[in-house]
Amino acid sequence: MASELAKRMEEMMKKMAHIRKEFGPAKMPAVEIFESAPCYDEKKVAELTKLCNKVQNCTDEERPPLIEEFIKLRDSIHMKEDAPRRIELWPEGKIPTETVYTDNSDYRYHHNPDFRPYLVEMLIPADRTPKGAVVLCPGGDHAEACVCEGYQSAKEFLTL
Repeated sequence: MASELAKRMEEMMKKMAHIRKEFGPAKMPAVEIFESAPCYDEKKVAELTKLCNKVQNCTDEERPPLIEEFIKLRDSIHMKEDAPRRIELWPEGKIPTETVYTDNSDYRYHHNPDFRPYLVEMLIPADRTPKGAVVLCPGGDHAEACVCEGYQSAKEFLTL
């Protein structure tokens, strides 16, 4: 079963190679925006996420102008002045594992080999009594999926 899944994943990666090559240089700088969504304007991050999915699922002819639109929107998004704190999980040089790849020039992964894992805190309002704590870890190497898998879920927990 696992090897069948690995084969299917590899087939999908081959099919997506031309899209990664064309869109990768524009998407890579946006990964931090997706993964640190609470630090940026929520509406713009949602718009960028939708546009990212559109770029990845359109025809080859539709893609170039959509990539240009993506770059303009990406470049208009700036960190909020009161952005939540980013917490590095390990000090530099102390990560307990190594990445299995050393080159990401084909944009196969959303992170370069020197990526350092981190969390973004989302605290409850000061006037609320804490009821516990939750750590959300959306997938792995999913970039724009962090917006719906992590950020949106964290927002829902804050309403409890």
